[in-house]
Order: sequence, then C-alpha cells, then structure tokens
Amino acid sequence: MGGMIPPPAPTLQPFGRYRLVCKLAAGGMAEIFLAVDSLPVGGCRFVIVKRIHPACADDPDYVDHFLTEGAVALRASHPHLPVTYELGDVDGAHYLAMEFIHGPTFLDLLRLAQRGRGAVSVRTAVTVGRAVAAALDHLHTLRDVYGRPLGVIHRDVTPQNTLVAYDGTIKLIDFGIARASFQVHQTRSGVVKGKFSYMAPEQFHGVDDIDARADLFSLGVMLHESLVGRPLFRGASDRDTIDRVLHMPIPSPTALRADVPEALSRVVLRALARDRDRRYARAADLLADLERVADTYGLGISLTELRREVRALCGPPHEWTLPALADAPNGPDATASSSASDLPAAADASTTAEVDERLRARGSAPAPSDDPERLDDDLIYFLAQAGVTLPVHRRRRARTTHADVEFSRLLATLDR
Repeated sequence: MGGMIPPPAPTLQPFGRYRLVCKLAAGGMAEIFLAVDSLPVGGCRFVIVKRIHPACADDPDYVDHFLTEGAVALRASHPHLPVTYELGDVDGAHYLAMEFIHGPTFLDLLRLAQRGRGAVSVRTAVTVGRAVAAALDHLHTLRDVYGRPLGVIHRDVTPQNTLVAYDGTIKLIDFGIARASFQVHQTRSGVVKGKFSYMAPEQFHGVDDIDARADLFSLGVMLHESLVGRPLFRGASDRDTIDRVLHMPIPSPTALRADVPEALSRVVLRALARDRDRRYARAADLLADLERVADTYGLGISLTELRREVRALCGPPHEWTLPALADAPNGPDATASSSASDLPAAADASTTAEVDERLRARGSAPAPSDDPERLDDDLIYFLAQAGVTLPVHRRRRARTTHADVEFSRLLATLDR
C-alpha cells in the first residue's frame, strides 16, 4: 500500500523545531501533518503535528478548546493514550506534537471485517474494549498538581478515535471536544458535541451535568458494534439516528451472534442503559467486568495474535522512510519557502481508487455510491492519531453529524 503514502515535498517545510512532510488531513478546527522531529541527541523521528486552523486562530472558543485538548493530552500518561510531546505556538499558531502511531483505526478494522467474515473476533472486540475502558478510567480520574479532580470527559469515544497499531498497541485518541473543569469557555447549554450514533441519550436532552457515564455509553455502543458486526444506532438521517439512540430497543449481542457469551452481553447492555443511574458509574467498574468475563471465557488475546489479525485485515504495514530527502543535498533538515498549502495531500482520488481496488480484489468492496461513509477507509494505515476529520468537501454526510449543533434545532424535527 505504498501508493497511499504521499510523496514528501521536495524540501520539508520548517515549522518551529519540526519539518512538515505532508498534510494528512484538515478538519474544522485543525490541520494534521506528518512531520520530522530532529532530536537534540542526534537523529530524528516521525511525529504528528496538529496545528490550529488559520481560520480559527483568532476565535477564543476554538483556541480554548485547542488549548484544553493540549492540556489534557499533556497531563494524561497511560499506555492506551497517545504520548503528547509538546503544546506550543509558532508565530501565534498553536500546535500539538504527538507520537506517530503506525496503524489503522478500529473503524477501519471493523469495516474491513464487515466486508469479509462479518465481524472481528470476540477476543479482539473485548481486548479493544478493555483498552478503551482503561484509558477512560485514567482520563476520568485525572487530577491537577494540587490533587483536585480535573473532571475530564472525552465526549467522542468511537471506533474512529481508537487506533490499533501494527505492533498490537491500542490507543484512544482525540481530545478535541473533551471537557475539563478548568476550561475558560464551557460548552453552551443546549449545544451537542460528538457523533450522534455514539452519544448518550442525556446528551440530547439538554442535561447540563454531563459526566463520565456518557463516555461509558459510547463505549457500550462501540462494543456492541464490534461484537455484532454492524453499527447499533446509525440511521438513514440525523433525525433517524437520534430517534434510535433515544427509543430503539437494544438487542443483546448474544441474540445476534451465538459465540458472544451471555455474561459479556450483560456487560454491554449495562453500559448501554439509557437511564445513566443504571449504567456503570465508573470506567474502572466496566473494565473490571470485562476482565472478569475475559478470564472466565478465555477471551484474552496476545500481542502476536492481535498483530496477526490487523495484518490479515489490512495487509503488511508501509515502511515509513524518506529516502528521497535523505539523498537530497541539504538532507532532512533543509529549509523551504513552500507554504503548508504546497505540501502534498495524504489522500487524493488516486488513493481512493487504490483502496477501493484493494477491497474489490477481496471481493468485498461496494460501489462508491453504496457506502455513504466510504471515504474514511481512504485513510487506513496512517491517519487519525491526532483527531483527524475529513475535509468538508470530501464528506458525504452532512457536516452537522460531526459539528456543534444547536440542541433545539436538533430535536425540533423529532415527532416525539
């Protein structure tokens, strides 16, 4: 899949201590770059640079969200969360520098599995669920240097924001819409943040005291989807999706897949309780139950087995090197006069065609018009580690699915 990797710019664009190799994606709030970091002790490494979008640089609300994301990321330190190296600014442009995680999103794995045998293994689903629960437990219990709870809520726990690296590590990413008690600009009452099909019911009811239990509902949705092999609540429209989250009977995973133990289904359904008082109160409790089920039914999976499953679905990993730049007269630290817009993009029409052709070769790729969210698959193998969202012009779904939406307008069309 080397063709999916954009060629580096003739010379790397300098950005502070980093050299930008290519733009991976641009969302509503930030641009994402693959970059080279020259280390003080010599040598260099690939990193992800997430830079606030120029159009948002002067908006206090966007800047506050970006700085909140950075503060949470720097404070967090857990095996299932990405390492954040630095929060800074270059000429007024705020940025985050984070570890480069080489691997697909869990969403990519689910879709590839759905087009093949139908779902990932139960052991893989449980292992990813345990990792995300552990990451959430760490986030939810973060404290400042004085021991005061930070009150962090992720608010965007989805397969798209979960990475399963080629080396078998699992990371929950993207704190772009996370909430913390120290934020200057808190989310306005009546504003919904997140992806509708993974949001907890209380987030649609205008509840001001959204807490960590909303993240656990999102994880429950993710667990159900990974076990069953299809999204739980996604409807034909935003209205239909919200209606399903609020009212659709939730089937037991065991009823839809015979090799899912009843005990595991009970854990998932408890996480999916619409009444949050009947839901798990803490991520640690959900994690404990998942571990108990895994131990009882032999649902653990080794790193070797997880690596094998990732490669079976995605193929071998691309080797990230910069041979052309290494041979250039000025080497990888060369300066450049190019702007970020001159950098090559990560996914163009040719890469889209390549992914589709690869899936068709497996006998499993639908025609482009049959998959309204197909474009996410274009970024398999190297994207999403820093909160990537597709540029607006490449989305097939309405942008409101991934953006702030006024609560009153959201629910006005529901016949309830």
